[in-house]
Amino acid sequence: MDRGANQCTALNSDEDPDLREEPEDEEDADDDSWTEDWDIGELSDEELDEVPEELPDSVWLSAARDSRLMSSMRHDGWEYDPSKFGPDPTYEGLYDGPYGPSDSVLNVAEDPLALLFYFLPPKLWSQIAVESNTYHAQSIPLRARAIRFQQRRNGGEVEDLGEIRRRLSRVPDIEGWEVLRVMGLLIARMLVPIRKGIAAHWSLKKVGALPTNRFNLFMTKNRFFHIMGYLHFSNNKSPQAKIEIYCGAKTHLQTPVPKDNNTGEAAVVRNMNALLPPSPTAPWRLVVTDRFYTSVKLALELLHRRMYITGTIQCDRAGYAPGVVTAKKYKTINKRKFLVPPQGTIRLAENKQFAQITACMWMDRNPVHMLSSGGSRVPGTVMRRIQGEVQPHPAPELVRDYHRWMGGVDVNDQLRMQRYSVQLCYKTRKYYKTLFFGLFDMALVNAFIVFRHHKKANNKRPAKHSAFFEELMEQLLAIDSAEAFKEIEEATSARDRIAPSPARSESRYQPSEGVGGVEGGHLLEENPDTVDSDKYLCNVVREGREKTCFQIWHQDWSNGNDIPRLLLQDHKVRDRAPPSRPNKKRRSSGQSHHDAPTRADSEGSVDEDSEDSCVMNAGSERAGGNGGGVTGDES
Repeated sequence: MDRGANQCTALNSDEDPDLREEPEDEEDADDDSWTEDWDIGELSDEELDEVPEELPDSVWLSAARDSRLMSSMRHDGWEYDPSKFGPDPTYEGLYDGPYGPSDSVLNVAEDPLALLFYFLPPKLWSQIAVESNTYHAQSIPLRARAIRFQQRRNGGEVEDLGEIRRRLSRVPDIEGWEVLRVMGLLIARMLVPIRKGIAAHWSLKKVGALPTNRFNLFMTKNRFFHIMGYLHFSNNKSPQAKIEIYCGAKTHLQTPVPKDNNTGEAAVVRNMNALLPPSPTAPWRLVVTDRFYTSVKLALELLHRRMYITGTIQCDRAGYAPGVVTAKKYKTINKRKFLVPPQGTIRLAENKQFAQITACMWMDRNPVHMLSSGGSRVPGTVMRRIQGEVQPHPAPELVRDYHRWMGGVDVNDQLRMQRYSVQLCYKTRKYYKTLFFGLFDMALVNAFIVFRHHKKANNKRPAKHSAFFEELMEQLLAIDSAEAFKEIEEATSARDRIAPSPARSESRYQPSEGVGGVEGGHLLEENPDTVDSDKYLCNVVREGREKTCFQIWHQDWSNGNDIPRLLLQDHKVRDRAPPSRPNKKRRSSGQSHHDAPTRADSEGSVDEDSEDSCVMNAGSERAGGNGGGVTGDES
């Protein structure tokens, strides 16, 4: 029995079973006390504490609760003759005030990292690090027994159990900035995936044009898998972890449990109560849903709450008009297949008791069945691409309304599931990690939408999807110390987090000494301070010097503004117009006659300043785009 238990404990890390995680400081595994709560601050501008106001009963609510009426409505509750339809419905009293992102999020909309911290505050990442360390400490005893069992099975030297625990507990604690760095690496993998597996990003093997060992510049492989293996969000031994969720199985309780609590209709009503509490004086709103949520009963309940609905619907919903239900068929004429009914066909039905409710079938490439309360039945046109040509096709206005306002849900699915998704780029066997990555994806989508909205509102070119993630990835990877993360975490508001954001800093992440894929030679690097000038200087420290040419030009000489006078005696600064052809080299008539003797004479006398001369020459070659340059002596 003990052997089977030991075998089970060997499956601790689901990320890399062969990886031996090296743990951190050991904590008391028997400590069941809950030290602190998930206090991550206010996530909204205001919270509604009062109980929602109950609306008086209406004919809509009474009909929605009458199951017999719903059943009879499907058979004889719809009018299919357009000549007998009533007045064309409209969204009467629909809210037309301001809308869009709130002012609080627009204050930080210019910075991708501040937007991410608006939706996922820094204190959340600190708490994730705390819970991950707690989970790691609780796992040390089981992990130690699993390692010793593995040693016994292999027939090698068996360590003492206490020694294994001490070795595991010496792993440094996980910090909040490290969790952010892991998320930055996952975004990098999302942008440039390697199908072979995430471990291939640390591979030293050079294969053609594939990137080599790029992730090691920011985090070692063992540290990454250690953080991912122990990533946790709650204390397993807290009293709250022992609470079982009541699922409504018992029916003898005094408080009745709604039978449809898990249906799509109940979910929409529950969300609307939280977002827009019912009020008899509230303006009318429009709810756009997909086929899983839409039903006649939901349409009546939302009308009772002063809300319209428009959306696709499943044809077997209770009370829906069966006369508009159409199946897709093909008819062959002269060996050619034709869609029956043809694309653009419209079938409408009006509810006899509630004239503003319309059932619709619109034939696109497939039949589209819809339900609307307040949508117009007036024919319009939509553009469809058929055999490479964009052609107009008839469609009722309620279909156009659906296409116009359903974009929020569809765009979220497109941006997250079809393009870039952290949840899809990294697979894990723990469901709660997958759920967290899904929530992280939603935060990224919200941040990107607000970022583009802010750009458009300020008449700026909206950023591309990939460019937004690239900038966010660089900002996350630039948080390289606990001090940098603490400065962001201690900011009192989301607006204050823009100041310490890495995007506002001139510092760039510099890999540690001895780490990198380039040895020797000159590594050209872009100057972040003068992007428009396109100055590139070598990033190699020459013999006898402590700084690179890049650092001397931009730090010591202030981008060429504080050049020592001793060097200015041998070099002139001459303003000249930019070349008509950027790649064309300039030649002056006197330069060829004077360059050789000048350099020959100065080679022996200014030997100690050879690096400074290198910087001057490099600056002269690259400064042409900025309207100035450094040249040699001219007669």
